[in-house]
Order: sequence, then structure tokens, then C-alpha cells
Amino acid sequence: MKKIGLVGGMSWVSTMDYYKFINEGINEKLGGLHFGECIIYSLNFSDIQEKGWVNSYELLLHACESLKRSGADALVLPIFL
Repeated sequence: MKKIGLVGGMSWVSTMDYYKFINEGINEKLGGLHFGECIIYSLNFSDIQEKGWVNSYELLLHACESLKRSGADALVLPIFL
């Protein structure tokens, strides 16, 4: 199974929802005790707000690179709108 990297912290609520939906979907498809392998990198949303979305590229890039180094095969950036 592929390992999923979630960049969280932009909204802990959406991060929690994505984590739940991913695991429910995998369990529904595979059954039993199957759940996804996930790594969560939680950003401090206050840092993003201070920089502004346009200037927060470096924060998001660092989070993605950290997840990649940790073995994530795919990345998800859950955003609560």
C-alpha cells in the first residue's frame, strides 16, 4: 500500500476530515483491519496567515519535502473552505 503524506495545520478540522475519509474509504474497499499508512505534517496556520497565502510557498514546500523524506508516496494538502 502506498504511504500518504498529509500537510495539515491549514485547518486541523479539514486535516482530521481527510484523514478520516481516507481511512474509511480504504477500510470500506479492503475490509477487516485495513487502514491507510499516513504521515501528517501539521503547520502552524498562524505562520501562513502572517506571511499570507501568496508568500507561504516556502512553508508548504518545506512540509512537502519533509513528508517526501519520511517516505510519503503521495501528498494531500487538505484545505477547509
